[in-house]
Amino acid sequence: MQISIIIPTYNEAHYIATLVNYLYINSNVHLKEIIVANYGNDDNTTNSLKDTKVTVLQCKQKGRACQMNEGATIATGEILYFIHADSLPPKSYCTEIIESVNKGYTCGRYKTKFATNSAGLRFNAFFTNFDLLVCYGGDQSFFITKKLFNSIGGFDEAYKIMEDYNITIRAKQKGKYCIMKNTCTISTRKYDNTSWWRVMMANKKMISMYKANAEQQLMVDTYKKMLAKK
Repeated sequence: MQISIIIPTYNEAHYIATLVNYLYINSNVHLKEIIVANYGNDDNTTNSLKDTKVTVLQCKQKGRACQMNEGATIATGEILYFIHADSLPPKSYCTEIIESVNKGYTCGRYKTKFATNSAGLRFNAFFTNFDLLVCYGGDQSFFITKKLFNSIGGFDEAYKIMEDYNITIRAKQKGKYCIMKNTCTISTRKYDNTSWWRVMMANKKMISMYKANAEQQLMVDTYKKMLAKK
């Protein structure tokens, strides 16, 4: 089995080359390809990857759900691994994903480790040890077999926010889900731009709106407003 990594990007020139190089350096024979599903040409995301072996796909539509689906359409590996541009999986990611699939798991994620070790973020990271809805965000990265991905129709492109929560719920209904023992290191840039408390309140609001089937654009607007700099 081989892994196709898919990274959705929009203005991620600051992070993407570091992630891609890290993924290649720490890969093994199970890595088939890395696909960067990019939208837009208004930064140096594409230029920063010109000396790498990565496949850059210029997506037709903006939005993580749409971009990750586009990436999946050209992926040739039996396992799809979705990761955000500002996250770093453990160095053993290839081995651990393959081991998980060999044990019968068809989808799963890592636990969280934040790049900054504050008390608040340690609190957040602790709960990613458990199978909770609040921990279904894409920051921890997410693997899924291509067979399962196709059977559930991939990401729901109606989702402008929380598409990762939605696919995890649907994947768990048809597949076998695991939380891998290691951690994915997550950027704290969202917290750096505001405060831990405001991010927590915004996340809590999104969960409640998601459960209430709120309109997607309203969710996006609410989230941006709650995290806007004062």
